[in-house]
Amino acid sequence: MPGMYRGVMTHGITRIEPPPEAAVTAIQQAPGLAALMTPQGQVVFLNSRARRELAGGGIRADWWDLWLTRERPRLASAVRDAAAGRTVRLPARRAAGPEGDWDVSVRPAHADAEGRVRFISANARPPMGA
Repeated sequence: MPGMYRGVMTHGITRIEPPPEAAVTAIQQAPGLAALMTPQGQVVFLNSRARRELAGGGIRADWWDLWLTRERPRLASAVRDAAAGRTVRLPARRAAGPEGDWDVSVRPAHADAEGRVRFISANARPPMGA
């Protein structure tokens, strides 16, 4: 859906800048469930598989809220690490979908000219055999 973020989106009173087309394209092409989010963890784009799995939900949600409650602190920490420029890989379990640990990777997806992370990507691959 390139071009769907041409304007500035709002969430409450927080203005969210539109993600760059290259970041959206990378998320669209990612295997597994992929999301693009702000450094604060707010989802701004999901790939088609993630949209199907979440029945169209998830946009503007905090990314970690899409996972089991017990996983949320670790996933929120991974988002903070990615916002600081680090890549994090960890196992996590979803509230719905195949049983087992998903292989989750969270990393910076786009930084501004000053090197500040503006968008973070997350990709979750299903458990083996799912």
